[in-house]
Amino acid sequence: MRRPVLALLSLALLAAPCAFAQQLVSVYVTSDNNGFSAPGANDSSLDLQKSLASKKTLRVVNSPSEADVVVRIDARDSHKEVDGYTTNRTTSDDGRSSTRTTTTNDKTVRNLHATLMAGSYTQALEAQSEMSWRFAADNISGQIERWIRENYSKLMSQRADKTNAASGLNSTPPPPSDSYAPPPPRPTNPTSNPA
Repeated sequence: MRRPVLALLSLALLAAPCAFAQQLVSVYVTSDNNGFSAPGANDSSLDLQKSLASKKTLRVVNSPSEADVVVRIDARDSHKEVDGYTTNRTTSDDGRSSTRTTTTNDKTVRNLHATLMAGSYTQALEAQSEMSWRFAADNISGQIERWIRENYSKLMSQRADKTNAASGLNSTPPPPSDSYAPPPPRPTNPTSNPA
C-alpha cells in the first residue's frame, strides 16, 4: 500500500516543476529590425536577456516562434545634462587678490528604446540611466515584467489559441449547420374536444 502511494507522490513532485514551467511567459529578445540593428543594440539586447533571465515569472527563449512576447531593441543614445555647478576660489600668495571659477558638472544620461510585441499588440518602451547601459536594460526588464503581470491571462489565452491552431483543434464550437432542421410541429385536431 505504501509503495504505490510513494510512487504516485514522487511522480506528482516530478511533474509539478514541468507544469509550473509551462505557465511561465516566454520572452524572446532581439536587436534585429528587418535585418539591421542600431549601433550598440546587440549589447543592450544581451544585457536585457541577462536581466530577464533573473526574473521568476518568465523565461527567455531562443526563437520568436517559441515566444509569447517579443522585445526588440530599437536604438540607444546618450546625451549630457547639467548636474550642477562647482565654484572654486583661489587666492594669490600675498592674499591681495582672489579669483572665482565656476564650472558646470555634466552627467551622461543613457537612453534605451525598445518595442514590446505580443500578437498584433505593440508598445514602445523607453528607459534612462545615469549609471550604465545595463541599468537602462534592467529598467526595461522591470517594465516588461509589470506588463506581463498585468496581461498574464490574455497571454495564456493567446498561447492556448496558438497551440490549438497548431494542433488543428478549434477552441470555439462550430457554427450551427443549416442541414439540420427541427421536426415539424404536430398538427392539432380541431374536431377533438378534450372536455
